[in-house]
Amino acid sequence: MPPSDYCVPVYLNQAVVFDLLAIVEDGFAHVSTIKTAESSKNKGEAGVGATNVFALLGISLKTERGAEANREVTQERVHTPVSLFAKVRRRLHEDKVVHDLTTGTYDLMEVRAGTFVELEVTLRRNPLAVALEAVVETIGAIGILTSFGKDSVKVKAGKPREKAEPDQLKPTADHSKRILAALRTGGSVDLLGPIVGGNGTALVSAETRYFAENWAAEIESGRFRVFGKVIQNTAETGESISLLRNTQFAYMAAVMNPLKGAVQVANESGLTLPEIVIDVESPTLHILPVAIFL
Repeated sequence: MPPSDYCVPVYLNQAVVFDLLAIVEDGFAHVSTIKTAESSKNKGEAGVGATNVFALLGISLKTERGAEANREVTQERVHTPVSLFAKVRRRLHEDKVVHDLTTGTYDLMEVRAGTFVELEVTLRRNPLAVALEAVVETIGAIGILTSFGKDSVKVKAGKPREKAEPDQLKPTADHSKRILAALRTGGSVDLLGPIVGGNGTALVSAETRYFAENWAAEIESGRFRVFGKVIQNTAETGESISLLRNTQFAYMAAVMNPLKGAVQVANESGLTLPEIVIDVESPTLHILPVAIFL
């Protein structure tokens, strides 16, 4: 098998994997019985509690050993969620229902909404969220540094000046925090990046509960394969996709203008805050991921 068949996921929607396997197998049993012959002198019981390892499957492995030779032994063969995904992915590729964009020879215009797709993407976190986090953290740091400077300054009466965050920055910080809170509501996150070998962008809308631990640090550091279904392809329409679409600001894009202006002024003053990006321009594949893996 090619290396990509030995998947190491950082994201796996296990519920969808089980549903797809049930479809392709016309229903399935998650354990199978194997009959073997065994010779042993000692009688005892060996059990492997797999509750923690296979928590979603809830399977415990057990074998019995006795004095009889050539007796029939029952064993349970189990799959992990990752091995089940590998099985489903292999079957869907064999059935030729996956639009494989990893070959480097494809036409993005041919990819339709609702089709399975696999592609390589240099992923990064939602750039709007990253920029807002940078704004909030930078303003907070400026406030702290300013307060230290004010501690050492005395007015004529001998009283220290009042500590306070600069008034001109506080509205910007508050505005950024409100938008950040809206982006983080609902348990989902947008990831995006250029499609490797192509001229488009992938926008991947994932659920945070299906990520591995420390996923954010991993996502920022490499190239990943994404397997999922296409929600939207803007290559034909030329439309952009808003990063605010799932928030209460979706129809109020103008509220971002003051923030953009504040960031521009701050950068002209010597800071290096990220650009505020609201829309993902065409051509973009909007994908509902089943797995993100190496």
